[in-house]
Amino acid sequence: MARRRRGLGAASRCPMEGTRVRFQPNPASYALYSRAPKPGTYGRVTTVPLGGGRRATCMRGPGGGLVYVRWEGSDTMGVSMNDIVKVRW
Repeated sequence: MARRRRGLGAASRCPMEGTRVRFQPNPASYALYSRAPKPGTYGRVTTVPLGGGRRATCMRGPGGGLVYVRWEGSDTMGVSMNDIVKVRW
């Protein structure tokens, strides 16, 4: 029996800042990123500045939108909610 992927998904709310996640892309979406971390890389959800002094952890949109993650040993990058999974400590 195949294991079901449990990404954050399109129906999820924006994750809170500091939430620990793991990058788990499917082959099709991995091709869309210009400088993505390696599959299995861990990171933490972070905020990015928006206009008017606001900050956000995600941007809603088609396919679940983007979540901003600061990857271990790398930069901050927006990735699809469907390509990350929450991990416990």
